Amino acid sequence: MYARVTAPPKDKARCKLSVIAEATAAIEEVVDPTKLAPYEKHFHPVPAPGSTVKMTSKRVGQPMHAFTATPYSEQVIKKGETDKWDYCLRRLFVLKTTPLKDAMNSLAPGATSLLKDLTGSNIPVSQRVKTTKSPREMTVADWALVLRAFNNWPFKPEELMIGDAFKELD
Repeated sequence: MYARVTAPPKDKARCKLSVIAEATAAIEEVVDPTKLAPYEKHFHPVPAPGSTVKMTSKRVGQPMHAFTATPYSEQVIKKGETDKWDYCLRRLFVLKTTPLKDAMNSLAPGATSLLKDLTGSNIPVSQRVKTTKSPREMTVADWALVLRAFNNWPFKPEELMIGDAFKELD
């Protein structure tokens, strides 16, 4: 989990969780993970003697990490926008290695029209997103620009719950 939370752009572990964590708080490891091993010496419950559980690093909670997460005073994700960030991150991270220009339609039919709001000549160079980047390669600044375009899009879906797309209608 720690690897996912702290994964930088281009890292294979980069995911929705990485972007949200990077956008909201400074994450700092406070204890060397090697000092928290072995698990049985520092944490509870201790595995039962004679249990058939394999002692591998793939066990839940291994390796352990101690870190602090200090929230930023100025948040990129503004109040009331969490559902939009969640929706866009989920939809685009499904296609984590696909270039943004090809993945945009996963937001909703016609969402490729948002590309002009990310790359158009009327957009300042500092506010353009390189649409050849995949979601895994995008920075928080890139995501903020995608969300700005999505928020301003008059055809964005009103229902942003991923699971409700398959809900039976009454």
